[in-house]
Amino acid sequence: MTTLRIQKLLIDLWRDIFSCKQCNLPVDYIPTFRPLGNLYQENGVVFAQINPGHIGWLTDSEIDERYKSESARHRARYKRKVTSDLLLLQDHFLKNPSIQNWKLLNIGYRNAMIRVWGWPPGKYSETIERHGVAIQEIAVVNIAQCPIPGDKYSKQIFSNCWRLHTERLLRILKPKLIVAQGKVCLNFLQNQDLDNNSTLVEGNHHASRQSNEVKNRIFNNVKSVIEQLRA
Repeated sequence: MTTLRIQKLLIDLWRDIFSCKQCNLPVDYIPTFRPLGNLYQENGVVFAQINPGHIGWLTDSEIDERYKSESARHRARYKRKVTSDLLLLQDHFLKNPSIQNWKLLNIGYRNAMIRVWGWPPGKYSETIERHGVAIQEIAVVNIAQCPIPGDKYSKQIFSNCWRLHTERLLRILKPKLIVAQGKVCLNFLQNQDLDNNSTLVEGNHHASRQSNEVKNRIFNNVKSVIEQLRA
């Protein structure tokens, strides 16, 4: 489990992230929390991806246009409701950044990762665990903390977010292994000044369209690295 010192550092960091207005984004495009497993310890495993996505803000008409079956529309509306509830947790935390409210954030987002994130719901969690690690043991990190309209991230946005927030987050977590979910994330991290104690490997993103053969090769490689680090 994380120490009280680390929890306090993370609380200060996330308070700063939620208050960040550096990129002058539209009002609904705000920083999005990513959870820490309740069993995560320093020198643990971090899963990194580029951005948090923005599905939670689709309107009813946008959902009807994007999804053709009623079951898919129902899932999309449920994901939107969950996202709305999570943002309320973020707002409550920002008004009162206590350890208890930070823990509630982690619980809410971990539950969403397990039950809701991905398509079909829960695919995000399933993909992470296929790398050979339990959800409760890892931390999840975004390179960019905010969704961006049209996913049009500039190099400046990535650079600002890395300098202000993500690099600081990794210094607190002190991961032994960073699993970059997708080549874009991998390429970005390869060009950063990471801690020498951190090993960086390519992992699979839950929305990857690579062949099963390629995915399985990546899964098995990450499993092998985790086993070596734990030996």
